[in-house]
Amino acid sequence: MIYPLLLIASDFVALLAAFSLAYVLRVQVDASPLVREIEALSFIKVFVLLFPIWLIINGALGLYAKRIYEKRLPELGRLLIGAFIGILVIIGFDFVCDTWVIID
Repeated sequence: MIYPLLLIASDFVALLAAFSLAYVLRVQVDASPLVREIEALSFIKVFVLLFPIWLIINGALGLYAKRIYEKRLPELGRLLIGAFIGILVIIGFDFVCDTWVIID
């Protein structure tokens, strides 16, 4: 029971680090002009909105199930599928919505 909670906590830390790095690279490091300035608080709100979706995807793929703990190759495959589905969900959400309601 404790191990799945640790997995969820580590997913939270990993996704927060990935979102933070993406924000820093896009806003601070990248020299190309932005179409629209994005504040850090707005980026955090988007993370809070998307994090449960990532948890649902990983849970649906069985990544928090006990039977997958020691099977590294199937776990890696499911992680790749989960990342792919998560990215598709984000792109699909961006495509369907004209504006981010949470940001405005």
